[in-house]
Amino acid sequence: MTNDVGFIAIVDANGAVEGYNVTAGGGMGVTHSNKKTYPRLADVLGFVKKEDGNKIAEAIMLTQRDNGNRADRKNARLKYTVDRMTLPVFKADVERRFGKSLEPARPYSFNSNLDQYGWQQGHDGNWHFTIFIENGRVEDSPTLGHKFKAGMREVAKAHKGVFRLTANQHVILSDVPPSELDNMKRLLANWGLDNIDHSGIRLSSSACVAFPTCGLAMAESERYLPLLVGKVEEICEEAGLRNDSIVMRMTGCPNGCARPWAAEVAFVGKAPGSYMVRLPISLIGRS
Repeated sequence: MTNDVGFIAIVDANGAVEGYNVTAGGGMGVTHSNKKTYPRLADVLGFVKKEDGNKIAEAIMLTQRDNGNRADRKNARLKYTVDRMTLPVFKADVERRFGKSLEPARPYSFNSNLDQYGWQQGHDGNWHFTIFIENGRVEDSPTLGHKFKAGMREVAKAHKGVFRLTANQHVILSDVPPSELDNMKRLLANWGLDNIDHSGIRLSSSACVAFPTCGLAMAESERYLPLLVGKVEEICEEAGLRNDSIVMRMTGCPNGCARPWAAEVAFVGKAPGSYMVRLPISLIGRS
């Protein structure tokens, strides 16, 4: 829902993909103090069969090509085109280019936007382990007491499957056959990579890179969020909320790389040591 175009897979009782609910008009980028810019969650346009996925994507792209604001880069994203045209007019133009009407959206539900940490067995019998990598930074940190880099290197030497990256900046050790399960568990334990005993808010937090890497950064993000989470953890402990998955995200600027506008608690950098704080009631936006 945070992307210009999205596809929500609809599967049958046997797990086979029937098609997709198509979304359009999401986007996180904002410019501080510029009221014509804002975050937006996508709208669901309708359902298409799986063989039409590329065709509907092309139709949306062509509608944006011919109706997007090419005079002002800060107002050029698809989300602004949808709002300017209005959703019914935008959808009608997409359907004209698509060559037929979209089917009504199929029922679906999103129960969580978090990663499922720990071991999960797939339908093919192989095992998968989601590793907590704070803010996606694969490094060894004596200060924080983790050895993500050294540990991942050793795991990669032995692992015959694949690694997958999650949208929340973590890593899935994927396709571990049952015969290798004990060995992978041993390696993960040796390097502390099997540690998922963190508070709910730490497991649910994420940040963009910001200083010193990103040239657009206005404030700290990745380097500071773990410290802030530590302070908030104390409050959660006192309130009995240690295991509550409160989605907290931080970015060093308003471009929204860590999707702060779709979080439950967000800190968006404005200047060194200065942040805009966003809470759920303000996440409705203009979508």
